[in-house]
Amino acid sequence: MSLLTACGGAPKTTAEAEKFDYTVEQFVDLQILRYRVPEFESLSLKQKELVYYLTEAALQGRDILFDQNGKYNLRIRRMLEAIPVTRLRQISRPWKCI
Repeated sequence: MSLLTACGGAPKTTAEAEKFDYTVEQFVDLQILRYRVPEFESLSLKQKELVYYLTEAALQGRDILFDQNGKYNLRIRRMLEAIPVTRLRQISRPWKCI
């Protein structure tokens, strides 16, 4: 609960919220996004560590969810995620395909 109360900053106006660019980079249909976390720097080291471990748990939970829903789902997801990367490599280096 202390994590939630520590992050509650002053409400931003809509003009300030519109100035923030959430998209850091974009390549074809892939995007790297960033998030605004008000007053993150004011959190204690323990609270920042908790945020880190919660983020890592969420990332691992994604794999667990896919794995539990089917025997081959994790392999299928990894294969599907690799297709755009492989295709982009072929497009960016057409001379290697010859």
